[in-house]
Amino acid sequence: MVSTLTKISEDEYLEKEFVAFEKSEYFDGIIIPMAGVSYDHDGITTELLWLFKNFARKYSFRVFSCDMRVCSPLVRTYFYPDISLAMADNEEFDEKSKCLLNPVLLIEVLSGSTEMYDKREKWKAFRAIESLKEYWFVAQDSPYIEQFTKNNQGEWVYKDYSEMEAVVECKIFPISLQLRDIYAQVRFKNQ
Repeated sequence: MVSTLTKISEDEYLEKEFVAFEKSEYFDGIIIPMAGVSYDHDGITTELLWLFKNFARKYSFRVFSCDMRVCSPLVRTYFYPDISLAMADNEEFDEKSKCLLNPVLLIEVLSGSTEMYDKREKWKAFRAIESLKEYWFVAQDSPYIEQFTKNNQGEWVYKDYSEMEAVVECKIFPISLQLRDIYAQVRFKNQ
């Protein structure tokens, strides 16, 4: 997924991104254009944003959409996760890069064209974010969520969910989300 185009500096990327009509990500000197999303991708993202927003004030976190850029200290990368959560009283925002620096939960709704990029390059870069405690991959073609949670030893623990009645237990906040609610706007081909 990562292009072999000529590398540009971080400052050049930010300068271009601030005036661009379309978003792009930045991975170790390479600009990666952002593609549009599918109908189901948008439906899943919207449901997750709404579900988390209902808990945000109660548990003191902020929910950000795919318009919030996240920075990883690994080879200076900038990404636009589908959903980012940060502690409301402790969020760090870099004014120069217009970037959230300390998310605690990131969620990517997978697309066929970007799935490997999301699961390789982006996941590697996100693991370098010290504040990150949880990361989800959400499939859009079937009810399937992969959840990675950082334990007290700093190890990432994996769990997956594949039944519509399954409940994803958020590990950072006492929040439980049923797949049926997350996928409420999706009509799978086999239905």
